[in-house]
Amino acid sequence: MASLKLICWLIRYYAVKVFLCFLIVNLSSFGWGQDHAFYKKTYSNFGEEIANKQYNLAKKSLYGLGIWSSTNIVFGLIARANSQAENLYFHEMNAGFNTVNFAIAGLGLLTLKRVEPNLEVLLNSQRKYENVYLFNAFLDVAYAFGGVAMWNSGIQQGGTGSRLVGYGRSILLQGSFLFVYDLFLYVKYRQLTRKLWQGQNQLNISASMGGLRMSLMF
Repeated sequence: MASLKLICWLIRYYAVKVFLCFLIVNLSSFGWGQDHAFYKKTYSNFGEEIANKQYNLAKKSLYGLGIWSSTNIVFGLIARANSQAENLYFHEMNAGFNTVNFAIAGLGLLTLKRVEPNLEVLLNSQRKYENVYLFNAFLDVAYAFGGVAMWNSGIQQGGTGSRLVGYGRSILLQGSFLFVYDLFLYVKYRQLTRKLWQGQNQLNISASMGGLRMSLMF
C-alpha cells in the first residue's frame, strides 16, 4: 500500500513536470532524520557549486574585458602619437571607446558579489545575466553596422573623410569583438542555467524502510 501511494505521487508530479521536495516519513524517526539530512546536504552542495561557477564566470568575464580595454587604451594612445590621417583616428577611437569598457569592468569587479546558493535567487540571477549579454550582443551588431556605414561615408568623402574612415574601422573592430564576447558569455550562462534546471528537476527520495534506501530521479 505504501509503495503504491509513492508511485502515484511520482506519476502525478512527473506528468506536470513540477519540482517538489518530498519528505518521506518513516516509521523510524531515526531513519527519516538521516535521509532528510542527506537530502539537505546534497542540495546545499549543488547550490554552492552553481553559485561558485556563476561568480567565477562573472569575475573572469570582467577581467577579460578589463584586459582587452586596457590593452586598447595603452596601445591606442601610443600608436596615435605615431600615426597620421585615418590611422590616427582609428587608434584614437580604440582608446576612447575602451575607456568606457574599462570603467564598466572596474565597477563590475568592485560590486561583484557571490549570490546566495538558493534555487530561486540563482535562477533570477542567471536570467539577468542572460538578458544583459543577449541584449548587448544585438547592440554590438548595431555598433558594427554603424562602423561600416561610417567607414563607407568617409570613403565617399575622399580626403576629407579620414576621421570617419578611422572611426568607422575602430567601431567595426570593437563591435565585432564585443559581439563575440557577449555571445560567448550568453552561451556559457545559458549552459549554467540548463544545469541549474536539471538540478531542479532531480527529485531524490530517500526512504529507510527495513534498511532499504530508494533514490529516484526524473
